[in-house]
Amino acid sequence: MLSRTPWVIAGLSIVVIGTLAALMLWKGTDTPTQPLVVYCAAAFREPMEEIKQIYESQKGVKIEVNYEESSSILTKLKTSKQADVFLPADESYITEAGELLSDSFPLASMNAAVVVNKAANSSLATWDDLIKEGSQVAIGSEAAAITRLTKNKLGEARWKQLKDRAVEKGMVTNVALAVKVDRNLTAGIIWDSMLSSPKFDDLQAVKIPELEGITATVKVGVVKSSTRPIDAQAFAKFIAISCPDILKKHGFTVISAPIKQDSAERPEIVLFAGAMLRPAIEETIVEFEKKEGVKIIRTYNGCGILVSQMKVLKDKPDAQFPDLYFSCDPTFMNQVSDLFEKPKTISKNQLVIAVPKGNKHAIKSLKDLGQEGLRIGVGHEQQCALGAITEGVLIRSKVYKSVQENIQVRSPSGDLLVNQLRTGSLDAVIAYISNVKPFEDMLDAILVQEGGCEPLQPIAISKTTAHPEVVKRLIQAIESAESKSRFEKLGFGWELKK
Repeated sequence: MLSRTPWVIAGLSIVVIGTLAALMLWKGTDTPTQPLVVYCAAAFREPMEEIKQIYESQKGVKIEVNYEESSSILTKLKTSKQADVFLPADESYITEAGELLSDSFPLASMNAAVVVNKAANSSLATWDDLIKEGSQVAIGSEAAAITRLTKNKLGEARWKQLKDRAVEKGMVTNVALAVKVDRNLTAGIIWDSMLSSPKFDDLQAVKIPELEGITATVKVGVVKSSTRPIDAQAFAKFIAISCPDILKKHGFTVISAPIKQDSAERPEIVLFAGAMLRPAIEETIVEFEKKEGVKIIRTYNGCGILVSQMKVLKDKPDAQFPDLYFSCDPTFMNQVSDLFEKPKTISKNQLVIAVPKGNKHAIKSLKDLGQEGLRIGVGHEQQCALGAITEGVLIRSKVYKSVQENIQVRSPSGDLLVNQLRTGSLDAVIAYISNVKPFEDMLDAILVQEGGCEPLQPIAISKTTAHPEVVKRLIQAIESAESKSRFEKLGFGWELKK
């Protein structure tokens, strides 16, 4: 037995080492080891370095920043899509990035400045001085935001005059450094915010009227393809919300960001929505929860039931009143209009008569639902928009009495009606096209042609929500191209007017 002891010890050592290695690997998957990647304009380098240091210290999240001209980082964003946060020197690049970004927040503004070296005792005072024979003006490359905006401001003729005297230096920081060290340069065009840096104490601004009013608005964007969307969103919001003093210190004019720091680490948003909207928005909501790190408490039901609930909840201060209401029809939104901001119409739906595949009863219109012996299902006229709309169209079509005799089920939602139709307990139901679309292999849909059978779906923010900016971003997610595709796949019409 003693002779086997070394082998036992060796075996145990291997097990222990393997276990420790496994634990280390397991622990490593708990916290992202890869840094958060920021594509940042060179003009924002100094405040970004300070912000980065603070954020890494406070949050324990590693930040990797790539500094280049704005056009260069936009090109990299379009081609590599490896960034998490995008921060160009002007909002025009945010606009160009378009669908590559899931969100953006305003930060600050800065103005172009013509600068000279203080030690040069320059007599520069006018546009003619700037472009005279022998003058050399340092400018950024064509990829720099300041060059783009200067060119747009001057117009073709003046831009050519300046270009003839220009010496390109790449990034705008290189322009400032060049004027600082090269006495052969007449002047340079940089951002006024850079003059707050001790590095450029040697420089002073000169007012040239033709170059006044060149202003950049700086925004930070969250990259849609980020593999860490919650971290990316959190860092972008940190810059916008928590760093105005840093931006001011570095010479930027801070824009009051229209966002507020959420009062909770994981804010809860209460959504009331008509039951027929659930298939269209559920996937979008799940994605939004992951991206924002929020919890959406959903209540899907007939709009009549939801309105009744809201009228009770509004007088209870501790109740979970909805932050957002997405109604199946404007009528039910109007009933609580005093509790919500002005609504926005997102979509429309279509009333149909749904029957089992083959339509053995040869139903072609509402009138045919009065056939003797048919088992009909409709929405409850008080509990849901579907029922109220159905009752109205039957009355207007003068078939209400004959159809009413065949109604066996009044349901609070169209999906429940369709389920009963699929089980064979009903012969026909009046529902929405979106209720029927997922079951086209089992059911036929006959369009209800009478007027008023394409209700609109408005959405509105509560006047008392504690998280207005989060709710606005949720609406933006519902308005997105991906969301539109989900609505249309279910048969909804897209009514959003941008």
